[in-house]
Amino acid sequence: MHVHTKYSGDSRMEPADIVRIAKKKGLTGIAVTDHNTIKGGIEASENREGVNVIVGAEIMTDYGEVIGYRLNQEIKSRRIEEVIDEIKQQGGLVSVPHPFDTVRKGAIDQIKLGEIADRLDFVETRNARSFWFSNDKAARFAAEHNLPGLGGSDAHMAFEIGRCSTVFKDEEKMIVDHVEGASNPLYPLYPLLRTKFYKTFHI
Repeated sequence: MHVHTKYSGDSRMEPADIVRIAKKKGLTGIAVTDHNTIKGGIEASENREGVNVIVGAEIMTDYGEVIGYRLNQEIKSRRIEEVIDEIKQQGGLVSVPHPFDTVRKGAIDQIKLGEIADRLDFVETRNARSFWFSNDKAARFAAEHNLPGLGGSDAHMAFEIGRCSTVFKDEEKMIVDHVEGASNPLYPLYPLLRTKFYKTFHI
């Protein structure tokens, strides 16, 4: 439910390769959520090979990142309330990724998170690049606000795809059953440093 392609700027993965890898790993679907664009999701959906591709985008707003799923148009605004409006107007669904991972600049403002809770469809309660205590805090927030939790690999490299995933009771309606994938307190360090290197040196 959280994968990046070359269109994110901090990944080098081709959309078609992501679909191929997901299929090889036994995933029935994948959500492509590039930074501020749906280009990767659109391209992946044209090369689906029997894998359900959810077109999404991870939008950096004035209060932190928000993910929109099932998008068919680019999100133009960067103001959080307007971003949510644009997602909903497309019939899309809204989630907040790694909401309590304060190591990242994209973590959403904590006060604003509470203010928009009633407009969310999901909360990412397990992110494979986040520390376990950040994920635990996200899970508690989701439970307190009666929101389904999503698991996302936040993959920027091929080996990360499927490290964390979401199992749906109804994939079409996106009704969550449970999340799979363990947190590892040391895991985030290597991929975060590597993608920072990619982004800094544009290679």
